[in-house]
Amino acid sequence: MAIRLRDEGIALGDIPSAVDFDVPLVPADRPEKPPDFVSKDDPDYIQYKEDMQNYILAVRKHRKAVQKNMDLRSLRCSAALKLNQAQKFKDFTEIYFPFNLDFRGRAYPIPPHLNHLGSDLSRGLLTFAHPKPLGKNGLYWLKVHLANLCGANKMSFDDRVKYSEDNLENIRNSARDPFGGDMWWMSCEEPFQALATCKEIINAIDSGCPSTYLCSLPVHMDGSCNGLQHYAALGRDTVGGRAVNLVSEKVPQDVYVGVMEEVSYVNMFELLV
Repeated sequence: MAIRLRDEGIALGDIPSAVDFDVPLVPADRPEKPPDFVSKDDPDYIQYKEDMQNYILAVRKHRKAVQKNMDLRSLRCSAALKLNQAQKFKDFTEIYFPFNLDFRGRAYPIPPHLNHLGSDLSRGLLTFAHPKPLGKNGLYWLKVHLANLCGANKMSFDDRVKYSEDNLENIRNSARDPFGGDMWWMSCEEPFQALATCKEIINAIDSGCPSTYLCSLPVHMDGSCNGLQHYAALGRDTVGGRAVNLVSEKVPQDVYVGVMEEVSYVNMFELLV
């Protein structure tokens, strides 16, 4: 799937456009640099000021185009390395990732290009080697996972499941023919993981018994500002714990939005004073 996108020049997620220079550079006939200085008393000052502004804008546009093209080249190389690694491993039944522990005790995979903590493309390509039955709640969490990948992660878990169920036809169409119809999966925030999840949800439903369906797809979970979670838990801080989802709420809390609201309130108060 990713290789087809790359070969057809379709830019999506980690797969940038295959064109060497997508961003056109500023034409060579851009304005010449005006003199370094013209006195305000000079009759040509107004024209000089306008020429200088045009020159600065042209130079900035040129630099942005150059930087954008450099970024795209880097993305193409990164995508090529990921896909190359995936091609080499695709016929293996199991692969292993060596890990490194940092000074905090956190474990990170050593391979830099393709690993389960990598980008959307990397995560969308990798599954567990040993599948397990979904069990009673497995399909529920697959639907939650898909909603998260689509950007609907600020709702309650039940609402996220409803979001996925409301899009069941889109999910089925995406799983059946990713390049046909509306290609709904491409509109998701994490398209490659979303497509993999679409296929797994449909396979589970069509199996006739989702609870016994053998699933190997990871469902990613993340903490809410882990440092504050630890501080709130250690200090039995109810207010802080609520802000980082240690206290049960109907919808997920966002501590960063809370900080923004506090700052906005303080600024408003200062203006009133």
